[in-house]
Amino acid sequence: MSLLDKVYKELEENKRNIEEGKINGIPFPFEPLQDCIPIIQKGQYHLITAKTKHSKSQIANYIFVFHVLFYAYKHPEHIIPKILYFNWEEGEEEILERFMSFCLYIKTKKRYSPVELNSPDKKRLLDNETLELLKSKEYKDMFQFFVDHVEFCADYKTTVATDIKIKSYFKEHGTATYKDAFYKDEFGATHTTKSIDSYTPNNDKEWVFIIFDHVSLLQPIQNQTLLTAIGTLSKNCVTYKNIYKGIPVVIQQQSKELGSLESSKQGRVRPDDTFLSDCKSTVNECTHFWGICDPVAFNIPEYLGFNLQKLGHNLRILELIVNRKGAANKLLALYFDGAVNYFTELPKPEDTQALEVFYKQIEKINNKK
Repeated sequence: MSLLDKVYKELEENKRNIEEGKINGIPFPFEPLQDCIPIIQKGQYHLITAKTKHSKSQIANYIFVFHVLFYAYKHPEHIIPKILYFNWEEGEEEILERFMSFCLYIKTKKRYSPVELNSPDKKRLLDNETLELLKSKEYKDMFQFFVDHVEFCADYKTTVATDIKIKSYFKEHGTATYKDAFYKDEFGATHTTKSIDSYTPNNDKEWVFIIFDHVSLLQPIQNQTLLTAIGTLSKNCVTYKNIYKGIPVVIQQQSKELGSLESSKQGRVRPDDTFLSDCKSTVNECTHFWGICDPVAFNIPEYLGFNLQKLGHNLRILELIVNRKGAANKLLALYFDGAVNYFTELPKPEDTQALEVFYKQIEKINNKK
């Protein structure tokens, strides 16, 4: 099939999907950003960066794991999610417990962190009513849905191991067609090989997300440095998105230089590609580049008009830094509750009445500590 025919086919299929009540993407969870990224689509590579403890894993979980699973659970006619989660930082039990805390809060507003779910002491003993609720069929079905659709891959720690794992999954769940490809060796001789021309999944409702958290924990193999290992993984992500229409989500730290005295003097608070840790080429290959920051960590009284003395560590600034599908440099102020991995949009800083609701919630939380 020619390139032009492929594009025509995709346009026709997307149009037909909408006409038949199907979907071309999962609605993006934050409405104010839907003008530049209305849906999470197949075949897009997301890069998320932040300083340590600024919630990069939490925002990745919220958008690409918890939100996706909730949507799929409610709309099984549209999407079957498969999440290959290379959880090099957190254990699988910790991530499932985060999901439990999140579900409990979303559905009941009961606020139990994973620590509190585990009854750390007599003062924070999990009450029987909440425990029975978590074990009820309604919740158990949701948690089983998580277990059935998220595959943890923490033991795959090199670029070779991750690539074999991911391509093996696609091979087992779809069919590839091949075409001749040509290359020259170091002596200038031309050779013929086979490369994938197209890939068709066995079930077109399946959406494959590939989470890497975080890439500085990759283990370089022989003749690799961490820089070249991350670079190789990023190039592999391009194949996963272009050929297999997977959705790679790469989580990458910002270097310690962000937040240094010099960068603070320059007013540099938000992450960018300058401070990507260990490898900067990832930004050249992603479809969407996201940054998230906790402004109060920089010891400033206000940021973008928000009162940091009142919002404290509950404010996060999410930025769509690069968007190869539309407008970029979009900022969104979010209320963040780390105990339950919850994010929601904040009102404008001048809307003091609406912000008062969040101030009271934060005060209530702080008074319980």
